[in-house]
Amino acid sequence: MGQDPEGQGVRGDDDQRPRVRARARKKVRDALDLSATSSRLASDIEQDSRQKLDTMGKIDKGDPLDKAYIDIQVDVHATWLSALDNKMIPFAQTDELRDELEEVRKIVESHYNLAVEMRTNLKTADK
Repeated sequence: MGQDPEGQGVRGDDDQRPRVRARARKKVRDALDLSATSSRLASDIEQDSRQKLDTMGKIDKGDPLDKAYIDIQVDVHATWLSALDNKMIPFAQTDELRDELEEVRKIVESHYNLAVEMRTNLKTADK
């Protein structure tokens, strides 16, 4: 049973999980950079994300923290995908903006898929 490099108490494959978690953290940071826009939607999503991450401070380290973190990331990325699909891309007023939003959507979707995969791996490791 291993520990991740930051001492979060990750159990499972000592080689795989810390590497996957580090990749996920980078992808999450990339996705949250989208909130740098000044739109109300981005502000609302960012606030919701920060509230969820703040709740993690109240969770014991180890598996419960890992699960909460991944669940939050799945939820945040799903929220961004919904916003892109339903509020941003359909209302883009220029082809250039629409193309850029579609590229952003691909990135967010890849981050979402990684978070879902990580959640599945955490559940599998518990068995």
